[in-house]
Amino acid sequence: MEKSLAICEEIGHRGGEAVCYRNLGVILYDLRKYPEANKNYQKAFAITTYIGAREVEAACYEVQGGILLSIGDKAKDKEYFERAISVSQEIGSRPREASSYLWLGRVYYELKEYEIAATYIKKGLGISEISGISE
Repeated sequence: MEKSLAICEEIGHRGGEAVCYRNLGVILYDLRKYPEANKNYQKAFAITTYIGAREVEAACYEVQGGILLSIGDKAKDKEYFERAISVSQEIGSRPREASSYLWLGRVYYELKEYEIAATYIKKGLGISEISGISE
């Protein structure tokens, strides 16, 4: 991924850079290296905002929320999932919207607000079923 990032930077492919930073963030997130993952997502987010890559922007919001959820920052993680939902709706990305609703449901579940959690989880599942999403 770092080699891909270097190539994208060398040829000036900003969209590719954003995707590489996002993917590095995913890898670091999976390794539970949250501060490093966060730095990569911030870089990806800055590029996506600048170039208008809305799908990657929504993905960055979603994973930023996941990072914050993992470290226990439930106030901010809700905000990021809500932003992911908003961008997903704006661009018509039903899979990302469904995924973000499921994440938001998880936040409320961890806050022990089970009725709200169930509402968001049902909404995410409903979008998945309507859209034929199987992930």
